[in-house]
Order: sequence, then structure tokens, then C-alpha cells
Amino acid sequence: MSEVIRSFVLLGEAHSVMALVGDDVTLSYDTKQLKDISEETVEWSRADLNPDLVHLHEDRRTFYKQQNPAYRGRTVLSEEDLERGIISLRLSRVRLADEGNYTCLFSSVHNQYTVQLLVGEAHSVMALVGDDVTLSYDTKQLKDISEETVEWSRADLKPDLVHLLEDRRSFYKLQNPAYRGRTELSEEDLERGIISLKLSRVRLADEGNYTCLFSSVHNQYTVQLLV
Repeated sequence: MSEVIRSFVLLGEAHSVMALVGDDVTLSYDTKQLKDISEETVEWSRADLNPDLVHLHEDRRTFYKQQNPAYRGRTVLSEEDLERGIISLRLSRVRLADEGNYTCLFSSVHNQYTVQLLVGEAHSVMALVGDDVTLSYDTKQLKDISEETVEWSRADLKPDLVHLLEDRRSFYKLQNPAYRGRTELSEEDLERGIISLKLSRVRLADEGNYTCLFSSVHNQYTVQLLV
């Protein structure tokens, strides 16, 4: 899996990072020290765990005795970054249980930093506020499905309809007003048996689980959008 590094403001949290299950992710903190901090004490922890220790570094060494077993063999600090005053904790093979708030303690309680890790499942898509994003479903039909009925919805909304296509036409009468003018199905992809819904100008409120219903309830697919 490729490494994922995405940091941005999210839902009021100062710093957040997103990753999918199975990815490697880096939680990074620039101490602004502009010097080698390899010999300093660096501690990463999660208050909701017992034991709460995720990674401990002292005098250029890593100590694993008190590390939470869930992180055994999956954490490493970048020595190169430490030499530049940056604390970069790489977490390998991300799991759903890794989601949470991570605190980095550097030398003293006065140097403390918290980052939120959000973890999505395999069928997840990530986007930043203001981006355009595509939710895609390969029906494996290997034929033109432009005349089929395709419905995208979100069960947590009322009305729940995000986009409706029938006989090559999109119907907006029952569409949730929040998506008005922001959804579009790719005709080119439909001709190849792929349902690609483009959502423009992503908002925080767009985060959620989207269900695509294709022709019948037997052809149903859900994708999680993380914003």
C-alpha cells in the first residue's frame, strides 16, 4: 500500500490525517526547533487506550516495553526528520481500530501536539472541502448501461436522494436540495458499465455513506466519503 499523508482542518479539529485500511500513514509535527532533536524524549500516545503508549523515543533509541501491543512492529520515527526538528511517526498497515486522537509529547508538557487520525474502509473516498470528487462503481456489466435506472442516495438524509438517472435522463424533483447543481453522472463511463457520480464543490456536510442502486436491489454498492 502507498503511504498517505493528508493534513488539514476538519470539523473543528486543529490537525487531522486520513488513511484507508491497509495504508501506511505518517503523523507529523514540526517542532520549529531547527536543530537535531534525536536525543530528546518523544512520546506518542492515545488517551483512550490502556496502556496508552503508542511510541517512545529517548536518546536515539526506541523503547517497546510499555508500548500498547496493538502497535507492536508497526511504528517507526523518521531519523532524518528528527535531525531537522520534525517528529514524523509512521504507522504501518492501518486498521480501523487505529482511528483516534494521537498526542505527541516532546521533551516537556509545554511541547504537546494532538493529531486526529481518521480511518476509512476499503470502499472509501477522501476529499477536501471545495474539491470535486467522484464516487465510482464498476457494475462488471461490460456493456452500455445508460438506459438503466441508477440511484445514488444517503440514508441519513431526508429526502435521501442524491442523484437519479432513468432512460439517459437525470431527474432532480426528488433530489435533496443540498446536492442541487452539484451532481453529474459520466455518460462515457455508463457506456462502459461503470457508474461514476461526480460531486462538485465538496462540503463538510457531504461526509457520509452513499449507496448506489443499479436496476434492482440485487445490484447495490455503498461507498464512504470522508471530508
